[in-house]
Amino acid sequence: VAVATSCSIALLFSMVYRECRRDGCHFAIALLLTILGTFASSVHWLARPHIFTFFGLYLFARHLERYRRGEESAKNLLLILTLTMLVWSNAHPAFLVGLAIIVIYIACESVVSFVSGGDFRQQSLSRLKIYALALATTFAVTFINPNGFGLYAYIFAYLQQSKILSVTAEYLPPDFKQLHAVCTALIFFCFVIGLAMNKRPPGLAPVITALAFAWLAVNSTRNEPLFAIVVVPIVGTMFAQMSAERLLNTGFTPAPWVKKLSERVKTVSANMDEVEATCTMHILPTILTIGLVLVCLMGGRIGPLEIVTSKFDPLTKPTGTLDFAKANNLDWKNCFNCDNWGGYIYYKTGNRVFIDDRLDFYGSDFFLDYGKVINMDPDYKKILAKHKIEWVLFPKSVFTENLKKTGDWKTLSEDQASVLLVKTQK
Repeated sequence: VAVATSCSIALLFSMVYRECRRDGCHFAIALLLTILGTFASSVHWLARPHIFTFFGLYLFARHLERYRRGEESAKNLLLILTLTMLVWSNAHPAFLVGLAIIVIYIACESVVSFVSGGDFRQQSLSRLKIYALALATTFAVTFINPNGFGLYAYIFAYLQQSKILSVTAEYLPPDFKQLHAVCTALIFFCFVIGLAMNKRPPGLAPVITALAFAWLAVNSTRNEPLFAIVVVPIVGTMFAQMSAERLLNTGFTPAPWVKKLSERVKTVSANMDEVEATCTMHILPTILTIGLVLVCLMGGRIGPLEIVTSKFDPLTKPTGTLDFAKANNLDWKNCFNCDNWGGYIYYKTGNRVFIDDRLDFYGSDFFLDYGKVINMDPDYKKILAKHKIEWVLFPKSVFTENLKKTGDWKTLSEDQASVLLVKTQK
């Protein structure tokens, strides 16, 4: 699973890089932009179904833009978007983002057709009809799922749980002290520079799309990867047509040494760019991917040599305390556990847990009770008593230290990541 997810992410950003190159962006700039996008998206590199959203978003954004520029037929656009949505809507609920992008293109094309005239207006109206048809077909296929309309009922019910979303880390605004957030900001700065240096306007639809996803990224950490996937190719296109003179001054005249150095750099980089453009077979990553898969099928080893490890990190997971709990046959019905460890505990023990990180399945009232306990609200003891909690498995934190200070709990076991507290008998 880890290899499949890793290779999928690598494939996605190789596609992002190739899209920048396809539009004429110099390979060095395309590489830099792709690296920034990769780091920006790393905040959500998890083996979860949102990987389908990454690919679905990329395909929707790029094919809509290719059709707008006249590089793709209407038939091909409708076929790709419809088939993509059929898979996407059955894999991850963020397929709504795909519909939103089509709406953005419809709105922008409506503005363009309204203010234009002549043949250009007719072309715009023609594109508008295809976008509307794409919206209708992609929306229709979302109902081809095991729950039918119930899929939308679930999504809207989940989004209304504002109390849960407001305390879920990935839904909070990014911390711009973190690398992924810094890279997100740098991509946006490149977008602004690209607008200033561009020889010709990139188009209303891609600009509005980029701004919309920038707004999403600023409001929620989990949207940073989506921003990177959508905006990096747009910036690549703008940088392919950039002009330093437009940025510095209309009448910009370089100094002699700057002109000489610039000519030298252009000559060298042009040769490198031409050579890189011929590298299209991707033999090395293909061999490495196949090799990794074969190694995984052999248990991660080639003879005595371990190539791929599949272990949980003892610095982030309660490996030692969990072994202690199993060895001493502690009753999981009486355990209060960390929500982010719920899935891990169930995977390792097969026992039902108090809570896991699928918070919407538990309901806001239950989650609020959980929050009151870890924040040690005045009625936290009543909540623990209501659920007959006898022991706690939690990360080493202010919460566990405060529990020990009450005198009602003592440490039974601990490891690098966690502490196991048991209720004292009084």
